[in-house]
Amino acid sequence: MSAKANFSRQRAPVQPGVAPSKVVTRYVRLRELQTIVPFSVPTIWRKSRDGTFPPAVKLSARITAWSREAVEQWLNAKEGV
Repeated sequence: MSAKANFSRQRAPVQPGVAPSKVVTRYVRLRELQTIVPFSVPTIWRKSRDGTFPPAVKLSARITAWSREAVEQWLNAKEGV
């Protein structure tokens, strides 16, 4: 195994009780979002725009996504209704 391949398999040690210093946000794109929520594409965009659904996030000029955590929190809040 080359040094490069070996390096990619190494992981940083995890210390119990110590939170990571940086939280990584997972984003979902529109196609995946449609498998999570029961809305059509126009409804997702409309609800995002009018504030009744988590807002879309522009990751680049051509990529828009939604925070997976925000969508899950929205779904959990709706389950309690």
